Amino acid sequence: MSTQDQATGADAGAEVEAEGPQEVAGPTVRLGRRTLMLGAAAGVGVAAGLVAGAGPAAATENDPVVAGQINTATSNTDVSTSGGNGLEGDTTQNGESGVYGHDQSSGGGYGVTGRSNNGSGVNGVAVAPSGLADGPAGVVGDSYYANGVDGFSRGACGMFGQSLGPSGLNTGSVAGVIGDSSDNDGVIGFSADSTGVSGQSTSGYGVTGQSADESGVYGTSVGPSGLAFESAGVLGDSTENDGVQGLSLNGNGVTGVAGALSLIGVYNEAGVRGDSGNGAGVNGTSAVSAGVYGASVGPSGILPTLGAGLVGDSSTNPGVIGASLAGNGIYGISVEASGLEPSALAGVKGDSTTNPGVIGTSSESSGVVGYTLAAGQAGVAGNDLGGSVNGGYGVTALSVNGTALKVTGVASFSRSGLVSIAATKKTVTVTGVALKAASLILANLQISLPGVFVEAVVPDVTGHSFEIFLSEAVPAGKTAKVAWFVVN
Repeated sequence: MSTQDQATGADAGAEVEAEGPQEVAGPTVRLGRRTLMLGAAAGVGVAAGLVAGAGPAAATENDPVVAGQINTATSNTDVSTSGGNGLEGDTTQNGESGVYGHDQSSGGGYGVTGRSNNGSGVNGVAVAPSGLADGPAGVVGDSYYANGVDGFSRGACGMFGQSLGPSGLNTGSVAGVIGDSSDNDGVIGFSADSTGVSGQSTSGYGVTGQSADESGVYGTSVGPSGLAFESAGVLGDSTENDGVQGLSLNGNGVTGVAGALSLIGVYNEAGVRGDSGNGAGVNGTSAVSAGVYGASVGPSGILPTLGAGLVGDSSTNPGVIGASLAGNGIYGISVEASGLEPSALAGVKGDSTTNPGVIGTSSESSGVVGYTLAAGQAGVAGNDLGGSVNGGYGVTALSVNGTALKVTGVASFSRSGLVSIAATKKTVTVTGVALKAASLILANLQISLPGVFVEAVVPDVTGHSFEIFLSEAVPAGKTAKVAWFVVN
């Protein structure tokens, strides 16, 4: 420590007292303020003695403090002043400190301690003050161009801050910065024009949030919406901007896992991907709009402003794709499940107690189109499973001005058939046919027999049968074949 700035008279400003029975009188030392200032509060102690420099001689207990020499004592040496700094240290040596404190106790102590009744205990300024620091704190690091505070550690926390009392959650965690509190925020970051808290890592997590009862990480933009009330791993809340945004060029924008991974093996990139072994992969709810809305390439521009559980919208790609190896590709329920076919599997399944299960509409093409390559199967199938006395309709065709039902190809009807009437007979009974009072039975000979024709068809609704009468008995050596068809 240089002695070139020693001052006397009015410029001295401070007196040095060595605790003991003898009053200390000697030169006062003033050193320029550049590197570190220990606050103006009275009673600042340097527990291991005041080291002012190194020299061949030494001042001992009750001797005046001499600059340029080693000064030793067995009790505190106090420096107090009513104006200016209590003690200032200055060095021009590269890599050295203006003020240096060294704790050599066997039990461990503090190299430098700063205490303040109303301000900051220790205030460090690099290059120039930023002009931002205005609150009292245990340690304040202030800089216009450089880092306010740097913390480094190879095996523990670079910086550790605690408010009120420890939360009890930190059980030896190692991190660059740890904020720990039983009742207050562990870490708060504020910024007017940039990021309040920014975390970066080459191999770990940039920012990790953990909470026993509340949100692990909570972020607000513009102002809180007033809607957020549930705890979450990450909660984004905003009145006007997006609560949470996930962006990715080659991966998933946002990935959510509930319970456990589903292990389905679908890893295609997506804006939002939800994965769950036993819960919902993605759950979207809305009171007036779409619960989940997805757009591919660009919106189609044809969607009405209707609310829906799921909306898929695309200008060039499929709006919604559902694929399944053992379940429903897409399953939709309106009002509540009908309970009619709980185990039926389909590419698209719509289920409702009071509303249509599936609706397809189009202004230029077919509302619903179905295709199949399987023999004996239907492109579009309709089944009435109501079980009421009067029954329902498997398929209903309605047209106001056009054709209600158009069939291209072969039409097959279960309540139709061909029956034979043997020679010399003129009647035959067909059984096992479901009939109603309104049923109409059409019958016609499929062979030419002069003078023989179908005279009448008499239904037996309760017996589920009908009898066909010919005008004359079938001639000997002939067999009459009659085709029949039941309508209604």
